[in-house]
Formats: sequence, structure tokens, C-alpha cells
Amino acid sequence: MADFRGHRHLAPPQINITADGENTIVLVPGANDSTYVTEEDRTVIAGASHLVVQLERPTALLREAMSFARTEGVTTVLTPAPVRDGIEDL
Repeated sequence: MADFRGHRHLAPPQINITADGENTIVLVPGANDSTYVTEEDRTVIAGASHLVVQLERPTALLREAMSFARTEGVTTVLTPAPVRDGIEDL
């Protein structure tokens, strides 16, 4: 079993369950490490109708992504979880 202690930015674990009831838990270390919106991200956002974000990513990244989405006419949706301070302007 892998030891992921010390990894601050894990994506939420995904639990896969097979038809016979067996399961595996998938963790991706570093999946939430990005602190800026890439050009590839901008292309995907610009082509979307909605951008849905939650607070598992750095606030500066969310602010940048949501601001860009709005300039492109993309509807933004914030799911405020996990709850934290300093998000009033999102």
C-alpha cells in the first residue's frame, strides 16, 4: 500500500467498486498542485458553457479561472466546499 503522508495536494480519492463488490481507492499525488491557469485550461474553459469549481484548489487559481471564464461568457458555479474564509469575491 502506498504512503501518501506529506502530500498536501491530493485530489479527492476515487473509490471504484466492481460488480462483485471488490473496491480500490485511487489517489493522485500532486493532482491539485497547480497554482495558475494554463493556456490549455483557458482553451477548455473558453469552449465550455459552464465552469464548476470547489474550494479544494488554491483560491488564487479559482479566482483566475472564474474571472477568465466570465470574460469568455462562461457561466461560473462555485461549490463552496470545503468551507474557508476569503472567498467572498469569487
